[in-house]
Amino acid sequence: MLTIRTMSETLQEEDIRGILENRDESIRIETIEPLYYPYVMLMYSFLLKGKLSKLNKQMMCNVDLVCGRQAVGQGIPEFVTIEVEDRQVLPASVSEKDFLPASRDYVFRLFLGKMKILQTPEIQLAATDYFHKLFYLVGCLDQEDSPYHVLVDSMDGSLVLLD
Repeated sequence: MLTIRTMSETLQEEDIRGILENRDESIRIETIEPLYYPYVMLMYSFLLKGKLSKLNKQMMCNVDLVCGRQAVGQGIPEFVTIEVEDRQVLPASVSEKDFLPASRDYVFRLFLGKMKILQTPEIQLAATDYFHKLFYLVGCLDQEDSPYHVLVDSMDGSLVLLD
């Protein structure tokens, strides 16, 4: 068993089943397994000088530590600490030396694009927080009884066909 931090407000297995059945009434769901992806939440402060200091702001960047993908975070979620089986947790494959410069560049480009200014801000890493995000790996059968899998995000119900 592993002890992990994860978001407290997530869709449950019955919600996932309902989402998939609403999209396809003939779907045949065989299994629904929880799968926890490692993430890091980075809070960056952008500091400008002089009259532009009124544009100082913070920006959150979440990084998927399996693939290294960055995304802008929207608000800080509430977390809970839980115990899960080892097999339900994906190991991190992206190191800090890789995700820190990549996330800094990502938020820097977004900041400059939104602000449309010529002054380069000072960028400070204000906070770092590691957590796991719950996805559901759903095993299904098609009309010919061939198996396929769908990965469903427990936060918004978005899905990706895997097979």
